[in-house]
Parts: sequence; C-alpha cells; structure tokens
Amino acid sequence: MDKLISQDGTRGEIPKLVSKLRATNARVVYVGYLRSPGAWSPIEGCRDDGNELEARVARLAKRDKGLWFVSLAGLVARGDRSFHASDMVHPSPKGSAAAAQRIAKVIARYR
Repeated sequence: MDKLISQDGTRGEIPKLVSKLRATNARVVYVGYLRSPGAWSPIEGCRDDGNELEARVARLAKRDKGLWFVSLAGLVARGDRSFHASDMVHPSPKGSAAAAQRIAKVIARYR
C-alpha cells in the first residue's frame, strides 16, 4: 500500500498522479471503493485495507484544495446485494447511479 500512498498521504503513485493532474490546473475528484454489503463477496477480506487506503487519500485531499475525496462508505445497506453486479465486486447499474449522485453533489458544490 505504501507504494500507492504513504501513511501521511504525501508520497506514492496516487499523490504523484494527483500532483501531475493538479499541475495542469485541473481539479480532481478521487472516488473511493464501493463497500461490500456484508453478504458473501470476494472484496469482503479487503475491507481493512480499503479503509486504510481511503483514510490516506482523505489525508492527501485535506492538503490540496483542488482535490476532493468522495467516499462510497455507507452507500450500500447491509445485506443489500442490489448495488453490486453478479460478481459482487463491481457496481450494478443501481450502484453506479448511487455513486454518481454522490460524486455529482461534490462537483456541484465546488463548481
């Protein structure tokens, strides 16, 4: 994980990419991962690592007023499989639409 982003959010491939994009005056929205509904899913075992990755990205976003982190935590109700495709990894059309609404609110707020 440290290769992606350091614990303090200042080093790694994610901060490098964000820095490169921000150097063009682009504003960046970094979207977190869709969480497991608590039902069987291949991503269930990644919860702690995913939470840590997102915490690190949130730290990076606090340092840069042109970077917004959008967490998808809390989007999926426990036991609700309808936000995921049949593979239980990727979002379903319903999950994608719900995530898009959350992202759109952030973009609209900072236009």
